[in-house]
Amino acid sequence: MSEQSSISTLAESWDVIVVGAGPAGSAAAYSCATRGLRVLLLEKALFPRFKVCGGCLSPGAMESLYRMNAMDRVLKHSIPLSSFRLSAGSCSASIPISGGFAIAREALDQELALHARASGATLAFGVSATLERSGSDGCLVRVSGEGRAATLRAGLAICADGLSGSFLPQEGWEPVVTRNSRFGVAARLPAASLNGAAPDNCISMHSGAGGYLGMVRLADGSIDAAAALDPAFTKQVGGPGGAVASLIPHLLPEERRVLETAAWRGTPKLTRIRRVEGPGVLVVGDAAAYVEPFTGEGMTWALRHGLRVGEFAARICEGGYQAGAWASEWKRAALPRRLACRTVSLGLRSPRAVRGAIALLRHFAGARAVARRLVGGPWAGSSRLGASAA
Repeated sequence: MSEQSSISTLAESWDVIVVGAGPAGSAAAYSCATRGLRVLLLEKALFPRFKVCGGCLSPGAMESLYRMNAMDRVLKHSIPLSSFRLSAGSCSASIPISGGFAIAREALDQELALHARASGATLAFGVSATLERSGSDGCLVRVSGEGRAATLRAGLAICADGLSGSFLPQEGWEPVVTRNSRFGVAARLPAASLNGAAPDNCISMHSGAGGYLGMVRLADGSIDAAAALDPAFTKQVGGPGGAVASLIPHLLPEERRVLETAAWRGTPKLTRIRRVEGPGVLVVGDAAAYVEPFTGEGMTWALRHGLRVGEFAARICEGGYQAGAWASEWKRAALPRRLACRTVSLGLRSPRAVRGAIALLRHFAGARAVARRLVGGPWAGSSRLGASAA
């Protein structure tokens, strides 16, 4: 990415330092910068970069992009989604959805980071960051990269470095990982592979005893495949490729080879939560909490919380913040939907339950309406802004 700042050119003092330039971090940097704060957005990777993700933007995510004035940037890399298909073995059922899009994370993240910079934030990529000290008077952040290192001061640090981030110290910030949590894998598959298993304009979800797999076709025709897998089952079948292949029935030999030999990339165990606030530090996105993924939940909440945290950052920098306010806001906004996500993810672990749900979807219109609200979450009854984008 051109025109980014290097460590040697960075100012020593900032109002806000945001660590992590995924959707949550870029939205937070945008939200802070447009409130007149001096914002530094740090990212240890070089963009564009592949990210383990299902590649779905729900109507809720599109509404956040609209609020950021970033829709035009994103839509040029996206294709609309019009259906959600749930399969267990040879049984399947589809429900219509509207207002959402499929996009490669490398395109989404780069566009959002560029948008944050265009809105007034300073970018520094290829830079690692760790929290040295934090308190009511602000924080010190140690940065390194390009053979250089420095300590920067900020009134507030916003941690948005994802599931496996290392910005926060372990002591006092350890995430609590849910027992029996699965782990995530993702790969980019060739456009001509898998035949009908990944239709155009469709989120295709395959459930089995070892996990579940979601697939969407991207703007270039390739398939973004992301799965939540049981660790013991994956080990038993020889790795993620075999585990993913077991979720799709009636594969041709060449299709199975595509899955078994794909370059799968993994995540730590998925379902986890940590405290989201400390003196001089607020936490957003996957760094705060994560639930097994489906239908764009992660990016929806990352964007919403990233935009919301700017208001709290401004209060901190102005000296009018009451400790605990962000933690209360996060709990109010996130926990009810987290419970719904957890309920759905547990249901997807049972092929028998999924087959029962498929039978209901096939025969009862009321069940399809419930499924749009429960399984789809942000897909249910697309928002005005999301629908207009389609």
